[in-house]
Amino acid sequence: MLKSEESFEQTEYYKLLLKFETKAFENYCNNFAEIQDYKEGVLKKGFEIIKNCSLHLAEFNLQSKVILKNEGKSSLGKFFYEPVIFLGSNQISKENHLELAYLGFLLEKIQNKFPDKGLIIDKEGGKHRVELAKLKKPLKVIISEIQSFDKAPPKLLLNRHCSQCLFENSCKSQAQKEDNLSLLDRITPKQINKLEKKGIFTVKQLSFIYKPRRRNKKVKNPPILYKPELQALAIRTAKTYIQRLPALDRKSIEIFLDIEGLPDDGFFYLFGILISDNDIQNTHSFWADTQQDEKTIWQGVVTLLERYPGTFEPSAFEKLAKRYQTDIEGIKKRFININSFIYGKIYFPTYSNGLKDLGKFIRGKMGKRKSIRFTDNHLA
Repeated sequence: MLKSEESFEQTEYYKLLLKFETKAFENYCNNFAEIQDYKEGVLKKGFEIIKNCSLHLAEFNLQSKVILKNEGKSSLGKFFYEPVIFLGSNQISKENHLELAYLGFLLEKIQNKFPDKGLIIDKEGGKHRVELAKLKKPLKVIISEIQSFDKAPPKLLLNRHCSQCLFENSCKSQAQKEDNLSLLDRITPKQINKLEKKGIFTVKQLSFIYKPRRRNKKVKNPPILYKPELQALAIRTAKTYIQRLPALDRKSIEIFLDIEGLPDDGFFYLFGILISDNDIQNTHSFWADTQQDEKTIWQGVVTLLERYPGTFEPSAFEKLAKRYQTDIEGIKKRFININSFIYGKIYFPTYSNGLKDLGKFIRGKMGKRKSIRFTDNHLA
């Protein structure tokens, strides 16, 4: 895809990761008095560290920011090179391990020695040694599958990793043209495979198989199940469907809370609070310009919420309470997840119940990645 003539727009999140990755690379290089830039023939000279490696190997290309020398026999001499990759986040995934193993696979073609280990440098400069030998076999299977793409292109399937990918916009645009089932946020690959075996390949086709069922009066509280076919019907008809009315216990004073953060850092930079007191609404925004400011806004949020009865989303509160040793037991008892009133009960004509999709539906303008991008620039 990268070699094709089609142009790809970098997403804001991808740009952010790339920025942090470049910074991690530069900081790592600053620890060395001398680093050799790659050029033809430099590998055989046995430099301790080589940067900006770029080699063409038949049907493969080796692009590596850094490789490190290690002792051991190879076609280069009594030494060989190990791969290093840099991340724009602090979370290391299985895909990162495979990327490192892939560089090891290419280095083997040059030095006739598969490196036993590789190194991952995270956003904060943390070093993580990775055993590569156990990844060699699954890597070859993946490479074989990729090499067969010309004959059998992979099936388009949107997933949670899309936001980190350079091709997000391209794949989403193609999915919309196909009316791809994976556009539905809650549908699983297993459900998609099951539907395709029945000859259902699009959201529109899925919308026609919805059949409302009579409620069994003998069962007082039947379980709420998400029905992708009803979601598809809502999208096709541009209508909102209610499978069951949510039981809302309304209060004279209600508090609505939303939290924004950088998930890779565990840093919460914004608490947005709306307080509705007998239909009079007031909003409060608590911003942290730096991670050092997080404690200050956290204390302000807790102080404000303790003055009002209400319920709130728990996970961020639990993390911050532990981080800053704050007693929030009284607040925790009031937590409520608003999405629990929607999931499986109300079907909006949107692909997901995310704030961005629902915001567009009610003519709002929302975008989490733009918020993250803005925050990164602001903190810089």
